[in-house]
Amino acid sequence: MTEVWQPDSLFSRPELWAASFLDEYASDVPGGDRADREEEYDDFEAEYDLGDGYVFRVASGFYGSSLSLRHPGATDPVELGWDDLAHWHPHALRWSEVDLICRATALADPDASYPGPYLALLGRFAPLCTDADAAIAVPLLREAFAALPGLDPYQRRAYAAHGDIRAFGVDWLQDDETGWWYLDYVEQPDNPYRDDPDYPAGDLYSMRDPDDPEFPFAALATAVDRARARCAAVRDQPWSSHPEVEAAARSFAADPTAAHRTALTTALHTAGCTDRSVLSALSPGAGELRALVMTELLLGVDPHTLPRTRSGHAAPPPRRYHAHAYLPVSSSEAPRNGPASQLKPLLNAALRAAGLGTTKHGPARVGRRDGSWVDDLPLTVIDDWRAAIEVIRDVLLTAEAPAGSSIEITRHGETVVVSLD
Repeated sequence: MTEVWQPDSLFSRPELWAASFLDEYASDVPGGDRADREEEYDDFEAEYDLGDGYVFRVASGFYGSSLSLRHPGATDPVELGWDDLAHWHPHALRWSEVDLICRATALADPDASYPGPYLALLGRFAPLCTDADAAIAVPLLREAFAALPGLDPYQRRAYAAHGDIRAFGVDWLQDDETGWWYLDYVEQPDNPYRDDPDYPAGDLYSMRDPDDPEFPFAALATAVDRARARCAAVRDQPWSSHPEVEAAARSFAADPTAAHRTALTTALHTAGCTDRSVLSALSPGAGELRALVMTELLLGVDPHTLPRTRSGHAAPPPRRYHAHAYLPVSSSEAPRNGPASQLKPLLNAALRAAGLGTTKHGPARVGRRDGSWVDDLPLTVIDDWRAAIEVIRDVLLTAEAPAGSSIEITRHGETVVVSLD
C-alpha cells in the first residue's frame, strides 16, 4: 500500500527516511528492530504539482526511491530515475531544476517548506557535480535534514551528501542539436577529488540521454518553465512591490537578523499579504536559508544570490574510510551472540551520535596468518578519521574488550593500526 505523503505523519517516522536512503544499519543500535518497523509502515509518495497536469512524484519506501513525471503528453507517469540496491539510475535532474521545482511547490503548499522534506526527497536525484553547485545545495540540504526529527547526526550529514558525486568526474553538457541537458564524463584537470582514494568515487547512471527518444525532455523542460513562472509570479503581487516591503526585504537580505525578519513580516502584513506560504517562510522558527530564499522571490533577484552570500565556498565531499575493530578470540568457533555482536550496536550508536560513521555487515570470525583468530567488526567512517578512532577506542575500552584488540583504518591507500594495549 502507498500513502500520499502528509508531512506531519512522515516527520514522526525517521525509520522511513533511513530505509529510503538505504541506510540499512540505522536500526543497528541498542533497541533497534528494523524488521518490526518494516511491517508496520507503508511506502509513501510526495507530489510536486506544477499545474495543468505536470506533476513530479517521488515514491519512497524500505527499498529506495523512484522519481517520475506525470504530464499531459503521456498516459502514465514516466520514470526519470530510481535509487535502490539493485540497478540504480539516480542521476536525473540538474540542481537548478530541483531548486525551481521545490520553490514552486512550496509557494503552492505551505506545508512543503523549502528547504525542507520535499527537498530532502527530490535532492537525491540532483547530483552535485561541481563546487559551484555544492556551495549552494549542501547548505540547503543540511537545513532540510536538520528540520527532520529523529535523525541522528550521522544521518543528517550522510543523507545531505547522498548526491555529491564531485569525485566522479562528470558534469552537465548541452546537446548541440536539441539543446537538452545531459550528464557525461568530462576532462577536469583541476578536480581535487577525482583521484583521491578517500573521496567516494563511482559510476554515472542516468536515463537522461539525448539519444533516448523515450526520455521526456520536452515535458521536463515545460514543467521546469512552469515552476520558474510560478516563482516569478511572486514579484507580480501588489504586496510584493510595496515600497515598505521592498525596503524591509533589502534590509533583511543585507543583514538577516531576527529584527529585520520581523520588520519584513510586519511590512507584508501591512501591505495586505495573507499568503501563508510566504509568511510561514519568514516566521521566527523558519531556517535562515528558507527565509532568504523567500526574500529572493520577493525581490525578484536571481536564485541563490542571497544564500550564496551566507554559504561561502563549497565544503569538499565527505571523505569516506574503511575501518575495522578486531577482537582476539580463542578459537574458530563463533558463538551466536559473542562479545563482538554485543559491541556492534554500541559502536554504531557512538559513531552515529558523533556524526562520524556507522557499522557495516558482520561481525565475522577470521583467521590470521599466525594461526590466531579475531572477530572482525567492519565500520564506515566519514570525514575526521582520527576523531572516529577515539570514539571506537573509548567504546572498546569501556566495554572491556579483550586484550590485544585493535583498530585499523585505511586512508590514502595505507592502513593505520591503533592498539588498545
